[in-house]
Amino acid sequence: MGTDERDPQARYVHTFIALILFAGTALAAPVSDSAALAMTRPQEQVVAKDIAPVRIAALLRPVDAFYGFWVNGSPVLLARAIGSDFVDHTLPPGRPQGPSGPRVSSPRCLTLKSP
Repeated sequence: MGTDERDPQARYVHTFIALILFAGTALAAPVSDSAALAMTRPQEQVVAKDIAPVRIAALLRPVDAFYGFWVNGSPVLLARAIGSDFVDHTLPPGRPQGPSGPRVSSPRCLTLKSP
């Protein structure tokens, strides 16, 4: 006999926890790339005056794509953000190197977010 069968309160608590953990993924709607980019765009930027706006945009394009990727897991945004030779020097054990590292961890991160 499991803990839940002997203790109705434990069964209630376990059910409640499961509902909280899975509610975000069940209710979350897919986010388009453009919406993901808009959601992560900074409201304010402090930039040196001697850098041309075109250069700033070029520098921030992959940064914006990387932040957007973590909102929706888009392979298109990931490809814009990092190259095939990307090396992550802070990988947790078991995570693959290169672009497949973020690709592998993205679904897990997306399920942890609340709507």
